Amino acid sequence: MSFPWALYAGSAVVILTAGQSSCGKRLSKKQKLWIFILCVGTAVLVWTSMYIAFTRPGNTYIDGVQGRYYLPFLPLVWLVLNPERVMVRMENKNYHALVLGAAALILADKSDVRRSRVRDKATVALDIHDRVNYSVTDCHLEFDEQHTSIRLILTVDTELGSVMEYLEIFMKRMLLCQKAAQALGLTFHLVINGQLLV
Repeated sequence: MSFPWALYAGSAVVILTAGQSSCGKRLSKKQKLWIFILCVGTAVLVWTSMYIAFTRPGNTYIDGVQGRYYLPFLPLVWLVLNPERVMVRMENKNYHALVLGAAALILADKSDVRRSRVRDKATVALDIHDRVNYSVTDCHLEFDEQHTSIRLILTVDTELGSVMEYLEIFMKRMLLCQKAAQALGLTFHLVINGQLLV
């Protein structure tokens, strides 16, 4: 369950309709230039880390780069591209709806683990991320009958990858899912192979 297109579309809307701050101050061109340089430098560091950690020697592309790696500095891009004459005023109810939507997107994105994410089966034995993704044969979110909690239910083929490996690399994501569920007024539970873990 993944909605990266919604994240990118939402980010594009924020960038293109970014408004003037309530204090009326704007960044100077010099400040925007420095922010732009930092964004480009961060992107280069992302590519470099993926090249060193995941890319086989001789590849014509950098393997392992994902769009979500750029999400943390999208607000900085917003500051650089902030137009001069466009202003958006948002009422509290709309703001809360936006927060709830963001929480739902975080929950959907961070819970996503699936076999189809592995592009090269040869890396399964070598890379823990590929091994864990490949070992998950089923992944879905499910509400309880009272709609007070949401469960991430996984089926893991333990002959390919272990539950401990999943927890090792995805525990931070599970904590984000927990916080996102709390923002929605829900409790979050993790169920792996029929066993309630969180």
